[in-house]
Amino acid sequence: MRLEEFSLFSYYAYGVSINSEIEIPEFVPSFVKPDITITVNRKASVNDYISTEVLRYPLALKLSRDLAVVYFKDIGVFSIAGGKTIELIPASGAQEELAKFYLVGTVMAILLYQRGFLVLH
Repeated sequence: MRLEEFSLFSYYAYGVSINSEIEIPEFVPSFVKPDITITVNRKASVNDYISTEVLRYPLALKLSRDLAVVYFKDIGVFSIAGGKTIELIPASGAQEELAKFYLVGTVMAILLYQRGFLVLH
């Protein structure tokens, strides 16, 4: 599946249930009411979240318990809010597999931190 397509997948991972527009085969399929929603915002631009100056860097992070914005060059921006939602704003030409790599690891760790979990790697 490409990031431009839309489907809804249900998963269970890290002790939470997840509805996602992105297929994530690393997670276990689930049919439980979701605690978390993952969406892809195709209307917004990376520039809506990140300044032109920051776009030069390979990575940028703004983190709090309520809102986190994570920028990965050539992937896009992940906005993580309240431990409940993850929104991906893909960069032009973003590679799906690399986006999933960051989603499953770094981005989910931030969401779990917002939910009060102790995340160790």
